[in-house]
Amino acid sequence: ASLQQAGPTSGPQAAMRPALSVALLFCFLPSSLALPPYGLQESYLGGGGTDFFSKWDFWAAADPSGGSVEYVDQETAIGAGIASATASQAYLGMDMVSTVARRKSVRIQSKAIYNAGLFVADVQHAPTG
Repeated sequence: ASLQQAGPTSGPQAAMRPALSVALLFCFLPSSLALPPYGLQESYLGGGGTDFFSKWDFWAAADPSGGSVEYVDQETAIGAGIASATASQAYLGMDMVSTVARRKSVRIQSKAIYNAGLFVADVQHAPTG
């Protein structure tokens, strides 16, 4: 999946925090509101894949919801093949081989802090059910 942030090119809305869940939102504002134009502020891809992971912290603590998952750190996730990145895409997944009760999985959190913005993600597959 690729994740890009588009936001105002100036002003207080330039600092924003992305959510891990992606929603498509169409917002129609009256033309009387003078808002700055949106432009790409930051791309999470590029740099041969190393740039993607430099912008995220891996959550390696217990699942706060008590689920049947073991969140792992970046080194473990890459070594297990459940996290990888190239210049054009990133893969985040879970252990689909083991039959243990708590399968390894990836949970990440942005290092950047945002309080508003428009976030665009191209997701090739999202879990359902």
